[in-house]
Amino acid sequence: MYREITEDATAPLYHRMKTWILLGSALEDWDESNDCYPKAQSMWHIVRRWHRSGENAETDTAMEELRGELEGLEEALAKRSQHMISMRRV
Repeated sequence: MYREITEDATAPLYHRMKTWILLGSALEDWDESNDCYPKAQSMWHIVRRWHRSGENAETDTAMEELRGELEGLEEALAKRSQHMISMRRV
């Protein structure tokens, strides 16, 4: 199901970004989760270039929400990475 959304060029970028963020947060495999972050982040930057901050309040709100979720995913991935590194040392 998620591939239908993430690979569908006609799907709204918001939904595609949200799907990548949710997948990155939910997948157990760190490598798969880590692959989701740059995909969502690059879409975020593309949308932000098309819709500059301050042009549309609704878009700004959605983009701020997604930015917060991206930052949360980045932090979670970093913590998981550190945990994996510390487990290898044991």
